[in-house]
Amino acid sequence: MMRPVTSTQAATAEAGQAAVLAFLAGTGQPNVAVQRIDTHCSIVFLEPSRVLKIKRAVKLPYLDFSTLEKRQRACEDEIAVNGHHAPAIYRGVVPITRERDGLAIGGIGPVIEWAVEMARFDETKTLDHLAAQDAFGPELGERLAGIMLKSHRAVSGSDGSHWLTSLSVIIDRNTEQFRSEPTVSCKDVDELHNLSHRSLARNLELLRLRVAAGQVRRCHGDAHLGNIVLINSEPVLFDAIEFDRDIATTDVLHDIAFTLMDLLYFGREAAANRLFNSYMQTAWDTQSDALSLLPVFLSMRSDPGQRALHQPTATPERSNGRHASEPLFRACMPAR
Repeated sequence: MMRPVTSTQAATAEAGQAAVLAFLAGTGQPNVAVQRIDTHCSIVFLEPSRVLKIKRAVKLPYLDFSTLEKRQRACEDEIAVNGHHAPAIYRGVVPITRERDGLAIGGIGPVIEWAVEMARFDETKTLDHLAAQDAFGPELGERLAGIMLKSHRAVSGSDGSHWLTSLSVIIDRNTEQFRSEPTVSCKDVDELHNLSHRSLARNLELLRLRVAAGQVRRCHGDAHLGNIVLINSEPVLFDAIEFDRDIATTDVLHDIAFTLMDLLYFGREAAANRLFNSYMQTAWDTQSDALSLLPVFLSMRSDPGQRALHQPTATPERSNGRHASEPLFRACMPAR
């Protein structure tokens, strides 16, 4: 999950990692062009054919990377979680070592940092870029349904107790985010808030049955369009949530609701329809009982603050000139 960081936060977190970061940025590799990307919890170095991702030495409410051992374990978890989604991208965990003549990647000296090593792909082929550039056909929705269904079938059911108790919190958090949106009226925000809570209460028993039926699983958890890339013309999921099992554990239809809402955000209604219809047609025997949950799931995936973090700097506008938050808000309104 890409989040911008302030200079103060970055400086504090990097104090003990400065030598490693300088080395990976190119100080130790003068003939390699390297691009650096900073997030709240990681620092990513893009080489021409390789990507190295360092866990930032931070402790946040939802993760703890404060020690070398914890960062090693987090790197290993990232490979384990993402390996079945994108084996061609995720190569493994490599040590940054101190050698006699300086730092090295994968050396034999003492380990001073750990990195996730990935193959670099064409960043212009992530689906958020393609959608923003009008290079996203409706037929891609069916291929998205295929990879989402495959990812869901690759994992078994989980204890959904934490997820069930978090649903009302998610609705309340989204309400606060929408209150800061200048294009959405307070009256509409209040209506969405009340309808979402009513829908949640009305469907609570069905949600419990979904947990019992094994439809709440450790999913990708962050399947917005920026975390899906076309490789050899096929969509590939990457950057799944690895640092918190509870955050990634959700109903499978709630997982695809993030993808659906992102498609609606970019005005790709036809692709969203193809994605949902294809997914439901293929998995009808296990998913048909949950159609009534879709409105509240879409509502819960509507957080405009999260969407702003994931999308390109240029905010997409709909063809009718309205700000993207407006159709996004309308799409997530549950039935009365």
